Amino acid sequence: MNSRGPSGDIAKFAVLGLLSTGPNHGYGLRAVLEGWEAHRWLDLKYSSIYAALHRFEELGFVEVVGEDAERGPNRTTYQLTDAGRHELTVLARRAWSETPKWSMPIDLAVMYLTFDWLGAGILDRGEIETLLEERVGTLNATIEFLRATKEQTLAISDLQPLRALQDAHFEHGIQLLRAELAWTTSTLESVRAGQFDLDAEPPRTRARARKSDRAPIRGDS
Repeated sequence: MNSRGPSGDIAKFAVLGLLSTGPNHGYGLRAVLEGWEAHRWLDLKYSSIYAALHRFEELGFVEVVGEDAERGPNRTTYQLTDAGRHELTVLARRAWSETPKWSMPIDLAVMYLTFDWLGAGILDRGEIETLLEERVGTLNATIEFLRATKEQTLAISDLQPLRALQDAHFEHGIQLLRAELAWTTSTLESVRAGQFDLDAEPPRTRARARKSDRAPIRGDS
């Protein structure tokens, strides 16, 4: 596990943060994260929790405080160390203040459209248009799902501070998806209009370019 990378930091933040409330084992931590449906909004695999605990023990962030093999599989209980609490504080400050850095495969796919100009295109524009249409549909459905889930979640409790943080949590995801939907829709329109094609220049623009190419260089006879 790369603890310095985005997913590594997320796993570390998730595990150390939960352990800050008290000792727990991998199964217990996984149960909490599954209850939060963390896989929907975190780049985190539940199966990575156990490997993370072993790694954090090596780093001195957690320590073993118990073993339980009486009920089912052996469960090792960990607690946060002073070093782990310090690391958690660093991660929390970073999470609240760091400017987000996007890293999405679709941005690379956009740049690969230039390969078409070299005769080495990966997908034809018709297929790209279809895929973007499907993406628009998926984004719309996901936004609607989050809206409905938000309403259901907020209706569970009357505790205003809890409702406020739940609202902030869901709204962050919804607004990010809305921005992605707007970009996807705009890009789809550009693909349909042929704006990424080399022959998409207006005729007058191409004519001027050809005339400029034929213009004699000053000093030539």
